[in-house]
Amino acid sequence: MTLTKRDKNLLFGLGIILVVVLFGNFIILPQWAKKDEIAVQLNDKQEQKDKMEKVINGIDENKSKLTQLNQTYAGETRDFYDIEESHAMERKITKIILKAGLSTRDFTINDEPQLASLSPYINSSFAKSMNNGSSESTESSSTEAQTATTTEAATTTAASTNTTETTKGTGAVTQNVVYSYTVSVTAQGSKSNMKKLISEIYSNYPAIQITSYNMNTQTALTTTNQVTSSGDLTLTMAVYMCKK
Repeated sequence: MTLTKRDKNLLFGLGIILVVVLFGNFIILPQWAKKDEIAVQLNDKQEQKDKMEKVINGIDENKSKLTQLNQTYAGETRDFYDIEESHAMERKITKIILKAGLSTRDFTINDEPQLASLSPYINSSFAKSMNNGSSESTESSSTEAQTATTTEAATTTAASTNTTETTKGTGAVTQNVVYSYTVSVTAQGSKSNMKKLISEIYSNYPAIQITSYNMNTQTALTTTNQVTSSGDLTLTMAVYMCKK
């Protein structure tokens, strides 16, 4: 079969169209899609770069803030003991008792320190803010109880009010910094030295809180006919510590 000039021109045009289509589908379009993907990646990298530059530029400021926070923390915790094992804390307290001229017996202490349950000083601004928050919750619960139209709703509101009052009564602060040992010890000696020990702890050991004590004394005459009072002083104490 002989191709005419017209057929040759059609075949030539068809070939050109086929080349263009193949070139577009397998070269241009994939490169175009890759270009869009690269643009998205470029935006992501640019965002990461901006964040890193922001962090780098804020290093000096953050160092300054960290130094200030560390100084504040050191000041707030200067009266606390560093966290120690129980035997080391037992030696510390025994030395305090012996220094007061007393002897010790029946010494008990926790094996491990426990997170302390702390309550703010009743007249502090923090305690007042806690009480105000609890009062608002209680008032809100009371209003709901008055507007409740069913017994179930009233019961639920009353339960909520009771829970708020209990929280308000305890006033405990949730925290994970301060730990404590509970210590119980009996000191033996003169009554004057017992009083001296209690005064010494209250005055010079702010990290030790005497939670209760019981003093049993007896009066006797010495060989020189002097009246003396001696006996036992049972102390229960909380010893506060934190990481330094």
